[in-house]
Amino acid sequence: MKKTAFLGIALIIAFQFSFSAAWAAQAKMKKKAKRKPKVTVGVEKTFGAGPMLGTMIGVNGKYWYPQKPYGAQGFVGYDFSDSALALGVDGLYHFKDIADIDVPWEDGKLHLYGGLGLKVSFPTKTRVVIRIPIGANAIYAGQDWDTFAELVPGVKVAPETGGNFDFVVGMRYYF
Repeated sequence: MKKTAFLGIALIIAFQFSFSAAWAAQAKMKKKAKRKPKVTVGVEKTFGAGPMLGTMIGVNGKYWYPQKPYGAQGFVGYDFSDSALALGVDGLYHFKDIADIDVPWEDGKLHLYGGLGLKVSFPTKTRVVIRIPIGANAIYAGQDWDTFAELVPGVKVAPETGGNFDFVVGMRYYF
C-alpha cells in the first residue's frame, strides 16, 4: 500500500510539474508575440555621419560593426575649450535596447554606450586627451538617422596633465 501511495504522489507531482512547464511556455510565447519588432538603423547600413554641437562644433561619423555590440566613431571640429581645431576617435561598446522610445512621430530604441578614445587639438601646442565617452543613442524604427548625447570625461596627457570634460549632442544619417 505504501508503494502505491508513493507512486500516486509521484505521478501527481510529475503531472503538476509538466502542466506548470507547459503553461509557462505558453505564457512566454504569448508575451513574445506581443513584443514590438526589433528596431535597426537602415537595415544593413553601418556608417553614419552628421553634425554635433556642444563643447565642440563639427561633424562626426560612426561605424557599427555588423552583428556586434561594438562601434567606432570619429570627429573633426572646433573645440571651444581649447579654442582650436580638434580631431578624435573612440572605440565604443553598446548596451542595446535599454528602453523603448515612444514619441508621437515614431517608435524607437535607446542604446547606452561607453568607450575609450583619443582627442588631439591644435592650439599653440598640440594637446592630447584620453577620452572616456559615455552616451545614449536614440534609434528610430524605419529611419536612416539617429540622435545622440555624450558626456566625455578625459585626462590631458600632453603637453601638460590635467582633467578635461566635453559634452556633445548630435545626429547622424546612415548611408
